[in-house]
Amino acid sequence: VEKEIEKNAEASENLKIDEYNALTEYEEHKRQKDFQIRKQEVAPKIKKLLSTVQSVERLREVRALVKFTRLDSEIQVNLTEPVEKIKWLPVMEVFGEGIFIELDENLIMEYLGSEFVTNEMIHLYKNVDRSSDLVKKIFLHTFSHLLMRAVSVESGYSLASLKERIYGEEGQFGILVYTSTPDSEGTLGGLSRLAKKERMESIIVNTLKYSSICSNDPLCHDGTLS
Repeated sequence: VEKEIEKNAEASENLKIDEYNALTEYEEHKRQKDFQIRKQEVAPKIKKLLSTVQSVERLREVRALVKFTRLDSEIQVNLTEPVEKIKWLPVMEVFGEGIFIELDENLIMEYLGSEFVTNEMIHLYKNVDRSSDLVKKIFLHTFSHLLMRAVSVESGYSLASLKERIYGEEGQFGILVYTSTPDSEGTLGGLSRLAKKERMESIIVNTLKYSSICSNDPLCHDGTLS
């Protein structure tokens, strides 16, 4: 109990900071009970874009329901508000696997500062503060969805079964794509194996191809992006 209290005191209030550190400060193969990652070689063809590729062979996720709302009304229930005699939240523990990549910081920052991106931001976000942080978040979120689409095609997992965690704080360019299940044994390893050099090269190439295919999202449908 004392060890757990000490760990909790050292943990960051922002969970993503500790998650990112666990995903990047690694040995060749880190093995813990509920968290296992293995470093993978980056294929030469995509080495300019990616600085890190990792197989996340096992992870544990704890989901807590803190509030819910109805889409067709203004009713919203916040479960974290004090309720008489109730001092708990509904929580579910799931286990899974995934792929973690880190984009090359120099390449991405050069692209985000380019004249093309600046002009697109001016056109698409006329009344929004177009800070560098916003541009970075939009890029990482867009790339993450394209990556999930490519992973879905390659792995056979449905797109709805894949989840994302984006690490975009200062100096961070990480994306985790994963799947999970309530079964304590987790999934069968089909997703984490895609991080291997040959498979990852194909996935990244397809990710970039998908960026040129217009989807039904509002920005693409606007018809201004090339």
